[in-house]
Amino acid sequence: MELTLNSKIRLNNGAEMPRLGLGVYQVPIGVITESVVSWALADGYRHVDTAKLYRNEASVGRAIRESVIPREDVWVTTKLWPTDFLNVRSAFDLSLSRLGLEYVDLYLIHFPVPGLISRVWKAMEAIASKGRARAIGVSNFGTKQLTHLLRNSTIPPSVNQVRASVFGYNKNVYELCQSENVVFEAYSPLRRGKDHDHPSITKVAAQYDKSPAQVMCDGPCRRTWSPSPSRSTKLGSPRTPTSSTSHFRSQTWHRSTPFLLDRRQIRRPSHSKASPVPLSSPLSPRTSVASGATFRLPLHARVATNATSMITRD
Repeated sequence: MELTLNSKIRLNNGAEMPRLGLGVYQVPIGVITESVVSWALADGYRHVDTAKLYRNEASVGRAIRESVIPREDVWVTTKLWPTDFLNVRSAFDLSLSRLGLEYVDLYLIHFPVPGLISRVWKAMEAIASKGRARAIGVSNFGTKQLTHLLRNSTIPPSVNQVRASVFGYNKNVYELCQSENVVFEAYSPLRRGKDHDHPSITKVAAQYDKSPAQVMCDGPCRRTWSPSPSRSTKLGSPRTPTSSTSHFRSQTWHRSTPFLLDRRQIRRPSHSKASPVPLSSPLSPRTSVASGATFRLPLHARVATNATSMITRD
């Protein structure tokens, strides 16, 4: 299967979301965010992930509106922050106003708060039923929270965005998403620039003439994840493209190319304090990508996959 920036994943409501997305977590508001999004769109990205928490919705929206790319061709994700759980509709209206758009493609509950999820989800369903969000979903939900929501919803969540990378992920959440046809969207598949010099990563990158970021995003793509790496630019001239978008420009991915690392290779160097990925993990070699990813250091990515979609913030 060939994977490109144009590859998409079908959600449980029939909408098709680009597998590769650009996350803008920690990207400074204003000209920096506008430049990053503009560069990404020019390079072929068609999925941008923002949130109220990021404070750059207005900058993202401005770049999209000023682009020559038709609005219907750009997938826009934003998120509801917990402090707005008692005023979901108002919070959504404000996000739309900041973005300057008539609708968003995906609206997520950013974090779960016990006791309020059912109430919040009803408000999310109302937004979706009116067509103001093409799809709705959640982020950082564990198995119990997601199971409860699935059992008590009229419109099931289309996406669960969680932290995942080639070095680790929550297997139980992944399997639940697969079984319930919820896209497992991974964030931080590139680990915010960490471990790109891991011996196993650099070895495979050299062997297949790819960048470490491409290697780290290959695993999730093979698992039907759709990556949305987000890039946090290094400050400097706003005209200097320090993003990872160039890594994917004109790139195609073939599942026959063995980029996945063997589980035994994922062990971290002995000097690292972090734990290695469990050898029993079927996704040890995966990255936080659903089927595509963007790279730059530091980065923030988003990835999505069939039945599960993954967004990454690196």
